[in-house]
Amino acid sequence: MTEGISWPWRQRLNPPPVQLRLGAPDWMPLRRGGVWSSEVRELTRGEAGVYAVRETSNPGTVLYVGESHSPGPKAPLRMWKTIKRHFHGESSFRKRDEWTYSGNHDLDIALWVTPPSKAYEAEGKLVADLAPLHTRPR
Repeated sequence: MTEGISWPWRQRLNPPPVQLRLGAPDWMPLRRGGVWSSEVRELTRGEAGVYAVRETSNPGTVLYVGESHSPGPKAPLRMWKTIKRHFHGESSFRKRDEWTYSGNHDLDIALWVTPPSKAYEAEGKLVADLAPLHTRPR
């Protein structure tokens, strides 16, 4: 990650799973007043993993749990782009009947960094644990 820059949530970022024992969500701002979090963008740079999204005004309800499993030098912002596509109504998501969000509420996110090969498994565990409103089991 970027050296010399202090990201206030880095120490709170959910640790990588040990044998996929995923910790409880540690929520951080994703969007406030229409402005997207540059800190979350940097935390997800070059990473694979799982994310959960909720509206700040309704913290007891998780809207969606998703995963991104293709990080690396050729797709360094893949996880960030995957997250943001849900909020831009991407046609690729609509074609697959995946959740898209058209509201303008403030949002929180929780992130779990995983090896790419474990992202689907981690997503399944978090869907079972968090019971999101809009995630379909695979």
